[in-house]
Amino acid sequence: MVRAADVLNDLLRTNPKDRIGDIVSTIDKLKAERASKQDRIKEIEEDIDSSKEKEAARLKQEHENIIGKIRVKNDAVDDLKDNLKGVEDSIEGLTEKLDNISGDELEEERKRRQLYENIMKLFDDGVAEYRDELRKRVEEDASNIFVDLTTEPEYEKLEINENYGLTIIHEDGDEIPVRSSGAEHVVALALMGALQNNAPLQGPIIMDSPFGRLDEGHVRNIVQALPSLTDQVMLLVYKDELEKETAREILKGKLRKEYEMERVSARHTELVPGGEKR
Repeated sequence: MVRAADVLNDLLRTNPKDRIGDIVSTIDKLKAERASKQDRIKEIEEDIDSSKEKEAARLKQEHENIIGKIRVKNDAVDDLKDNLKGVEDSIEGLTEKLDNISGDELEEERKRRQLYENIMKLFDDGVAEYRDELRKRVEEDASNIFVDLTTEPEYEKLEINENYGLTIIHEDGDEIPVRSSGAEHVVALALMGALQNNAPLQGPIIMDSPFGRLDEGHVRNIVQALPSLTDQVMLLVYKDELEKETAREILKGKLRKEYEMERVSARHTELVPGGEKR
């Protein structure tokens, strides 16, 4: 707190008139600043009121627009219901008239229509039964081939899933959710053999580099099972995939022809017969 003696001493050291003038000037500046801020406050309050009114008006207009659209949709629904009721009444009336009509010609038409419907149903039932039977045969053949090809003794069979893919079933009955690339390859070969066995027209199977992702055990199993897949199989393999001696040892007399690709130049390669005649 400033003491009175200090104030008097301060006034004695300065010109009191100048001191009073400075104070009055400061007061005037503060009053002007206060007035400016009060005007600003008033402007802000007016803007707030105006914004509220505009927002309220906008929301009211949107609400009215939505109500109008709902009314239009409801009217359209009512019209469609009336039209539907009229159509249903017309159908009911025509059906009743048709049932009341008598005559040999109309009776023949009814019998013919019923016959067509029965034939279509018989055809659909036959297709469904044939599809289910074919699915069972393909699943059974694929399982038998897969068991012969795989080197995992705990794999029991294959099952065709809802998407007509093949699922490996463990001997405990559970599905094998994650399969290696080699297992996928063996499953694909099993499916190919099963489809070949059940196809109305059978032809040769051509395999291009089929052993790239398989270990030696799988390679031997697959080569041994090749003659049972179809009457003729053509293998296009690299030397690293299948040794000639291994193929000869496993297939013996069932190996009919061997060929090798011999490079002549960068633009010329010849197919050369090779191997021993069996």
